[in-house]
Amino acid sequence: MTLDGVHVERARAGRQRWRVPEADGTVRPVTLCMLAPATVDEASAVAEMRDAAARWLLAKGIQQWRPGEVGPDAFVARAEAGELFVVRVDGALAAAVVITFAGPVVWGSDPGDAGYLHGLVIDRRRAATGLGRAVLAEAEAHIWARDRGRARLDCVAANRRLQAYYEAAGYHPVGKQTFDPGRGWHPAGMPPS
Repeated sequence: MTLDGVHVERARAGRQRWRVPEADGTVRPVTLCMLAPATVDEASAVAEMRDAAARWLLAKGIQQWRPGEVGPDAFVARAEAGELFVVRVDGALAAAVVITFAGPVVWGSDPGDAGYLHGLVIDRRRAATGLGRAVLAEAEAHIWARDRGRARLDCVAANRRLQAYYEAAGYHPVGKQTFDPGRGWHPAGMPPS
C-alpha cells in the first residue's frame, strides 16, 4: 500500500494575537501563546505527547501518525538544531512544533522563500480549545520574522479532517505526492479540489 498526500501552503498575512486556552476551554485574558525554543530535556516529553496524539488518532480511525515512529532522539536533534519549539502553560508542556527552512523530501531541494512546519502536536488535555490555531499562528510569525513569504506543511491525504482544519486556517493545496510505506512516515497534504 502506498500513502498519498499533498502539500499546502499559506502566503504571509497580518499577524494575529492569540490567548492560551485552559484545558477546560476557558481563556485567561493575559496569557498569550508564545512559542519558545525547546530544551533537549523536553525531547522525551514531546515524544510522549506525540505518541498520545497518535494513539488518539488511531483510536478514531484517523491515519496520520503511529506511536513510536518518532522517538526522543529525533526531538533531541531538532532541539539541538534550534528547530523544535514548544508552548508551556504554567510551566507544563502544552504544544510543540518543528519549524525548518528546507523541506527537500516533501517539497524538493529549493526552499525558495518558505518555512516548513512539521509535527504540530497539542497535549490531548488541551485539544479543541483553539491552542492548535494559536500555535500555528505563532509558528507562521516565526517564519515571517525571517523574511519568508510562505508557510508550508503537509499531512496524510486520507486525513480529510486535518486538511479542512488547515484550509480554514488559510492554507491552500499546492501539490500531491505518493510515498512508499517503507519510509516509516507518511507526509502528505491536501489534494487539489
